[in-house]
Amino acid sequence: MPKRDAAVSWLYVVPGTVADRYARALENLGLLPERSAAARDGSEVWMFSAEERGTPEGVSSGAPPWHDVYRTTPSNEKRWGLLPVRTQSSFNTAFPFHRGSGPVWHGKGFTQSLEGGWFGKWGPLALVLNPVWFRAENLDFVLAPTGMDGEGRFRSPLESDAIDIPQRFGDEAYQVLSPGASSLRLNMVGLTVGVSSSPQVWGPGELHPLVMGAVGGGIPHVFVGTSTP
Repeated sequence: MPKRDAAVSWLYVVPGTVADRYARALENLGLLPERSAAARDGSEVWMFSAEERGTPEGVSSGAPPWHDVYRTTPSNEKRWGLLPVRTQSSFNTAFPFHRGSGPVWHGKGFTQSLEGGWFGKWGPLALVLNPVWFRAENLDFVLAPTGMDGEGRFRSPLESDAIDIPQRFGDEAYQVLSPGASSLRLNMVGLTVGVSSSPQVWGPGELHPLVMGAVGGGIPHVFVGTSTP
């Protein structure tokens, strides 16, 4: 743990985000505890202190880059706080398109999303609530033929017998409130167990991981593993 009078920064990390890439860079420098590169599951709230971990060889400053970007508070204060609030608007003129937006689906027309939440840490127990809301205008466009009627016409023309990669979600505007990258975890005796709705990354790759990636939203799941790699 950091020294009592040291300052710490709360770093909110979801796999596949800019914060995740930043955290991995700090791990390589020795400024953050190492995580598994084979399976990354959020969300994590790391507490780090340059005064406690020291300055690795080859690093000129004790404070990590972007140190002032994240929440900084004396280490003897209660471990809880608000997560960053993010809002996004997009407009597709011809057909649905998006990449790396988690549970948000950007159809034709306007799409608005809002994300934010709260985290708390009490001893070995950690809770993160980070819901995501979005509304898609979902305007009409010319669909590729699937050979099906009704709801089947919205499916993928390449895999019309499957529900994966639909062209469109229905024929009306719709909105969704997703749990986003929320989690409840318990860390004890070298093990971590809990429930999470965060996306996962399996494999060390950034753009093309082995099995699962963080481009889409997460799947609610139960997990158990070791606390360290």
